Amino acid sequence: MKRNNALVIGVTGGVGSGKSTALNILKDKYNGFIIKADDLGNEVKLKGHVCFEPLLELLGKEVLDENGEIDKKIMAQMIFTDEELLFEVNSIIHPAVRSEIESLIEKNKKNFDYIFTEAALLCEADYFPIINALFEVRTDKDIRIKRLMDNRCYSITK
Repeated sequence: MKRNNALVIGVTGGVGSGKSTALNILKDKYNGFIIKADDLGNEVKLKGHVCFEPLLELLGKEVLDENGEIDKKIMAQMIFTDEELLFEVNSIIHPAVRSEIESLIEKNKKNFDYIFTEAALLCEADYFPIINALFEVRTDKDIRIKRLMDNRCYSITK
């Protein structure tokens, strides 16, 4: 029996824990739709999208790359050494991402049995009102480190 609305499952876990692999298995097996907060966070920062102008006003033109888009590396260097600036950037991006997530849930809830919403900060950002359950993907630290080194070219520095 098909439900009228999909169950919304929040999926969280540390970097390299295997969230993407778990999501793909769940999507295929359970008629699921996947929403990735990180992807939406990158999208809302693009030129013409909701966060572009406020971020440009906050960070200045030095945050732009040669194509006039916000350069993620430059932005990261600016905000991760300044807690107040990080807070201000998050106060621009996080509400926009949440709004996009809520919109995607509404748009897709009748077409899928499950909607899997993946975000690193589901608990911290209080997504509980919009999810029905929360899954945490956990993996041994050594496996996570190996995955990050193999798949993202991270290195261990001392």
